[in-house]
Amino acid sequence: MEKKNINILKILATILFAVAIFGAYFYVIFKGDFSTPYLSYGCIGACFVFAFLFIGKSLKKCFLCLALATNVVADYFLVLMPSQENKLIGLCVFCGVQFFYFLYTLVLAKGNGTRVINIALRVALCLLAYFLLPKYFVLSTLEMISVMYILNSFVTLLILLIHLKTEWLTFIGFLLFFICDVFVGLTNGGVEVLGITGAFVEFIFKYNIVFYTYIPGIFLIATSSVWSKNGENKK
Repeated sequence: MEKKNINILKILATILFAVAIFGAYFYVIFKGDFSTPYLSYGCIGACFVFAFLFIGKSLKKCFLCLALATNVVADYFLVLMPSQENKLIGLCVFCGVQFFYFLYTLVLAKGNGTRVINIALRVALCLLAYFLLPKYFVLSTLEMISVMYILNSFVTLLILLIHLKTEWLTFIGFLLFFICDVFVGLTNGGVEVLGITGAFVEFIFKYNIVFYTYIPGIFLIATSSVWSKNGENKK
């Protein structure tokens, strides 16, 4: 009976948070005013609150909640207080977000061997990027950190794909989050660094792909935490 009551509470909470978050989300879309930061920030904060209300006792839930909480801190600098200096601070905080998702993937691992491969792949990609990319591209510190960030995000996405059977909701949410990050990078200097031109550039600057993917992705990640079993992958 208690489990049934908890599930009913989760259903009601999911509906209420979805209505509130997507109400604000579609309001911004239909109004066409993407310059209002408080609604976007409020949606991200609400996603964290939603996940935190059902944090439970599993490491999976804890790491997702910590990632969402750090996400809120990062967006304070990037969304509410945008400046060149805060862009670097926000990106560094977002690296902390990726760190918690990395820990989440370690919890998903079935053994120490896969955990070692996970860590080794991330380290190898970052080292290759650090030593090879400067030979072909002129990268600032901010851009190099962005590359490290997106590489780690890509590895996390691959691992979630491997565990798609049990992590499908987290995967979809993180995929949207990853797409958002890619377009953030492209619209903040990536296009110039990579020398991309043509209709694609016009497309990414005309349509706010970042907003369209960011909030739904974070909400799905929060929802996956809420509906994850408390005892699952508990260490």
